[in-house]
Amino acid sequence: MLAALEKEEANLKSEMADKRQKLRETEQDRRKYLAARMRRVKARLSVQERRQRTRRLILIGTLVEHELVENPKRRARFNSRLDAFLTRDRDRELFGLKPRGDGTETNGPPEASASVAEDERRDHHEQAQ
Repeated sequence: MLAALEKEEANLKSEMADKRQKLRETEQDRRKYLAARMRRVKARLSVQERRQRTRRLILIGTLVEHELVENPKRRARFNSRLDAFLTRDRDRELFGLKPRGDGTETNGPPEASASVAEDERRDHHEQAQ
């Protein structure tokens, strides 16, 4: 009788160990599924953010273009700043600017953006007049 109880106890322990293992595997599968889902959601959000940024840039560019057409003084200052800011020859070509030809192609010198506040002050002053 004792041997039968010990055998039954061993069978129950084995069944419990099998169930624990299946639960662990199910939990691991669920974690993998959720991790993959999170990656897909983040990728979708990244694409959406890029699209929104692109749309904002297009709208800002349209506004700037309108302002430059309407105000020749702004256009002259803007072209001067653009000439200082654009250093890559292929970017300069888009705006009809001559290539620099000095071999120093960067994203733009810091001094080009330093005059932004001064230009904004002038624009504000012009609008007030």
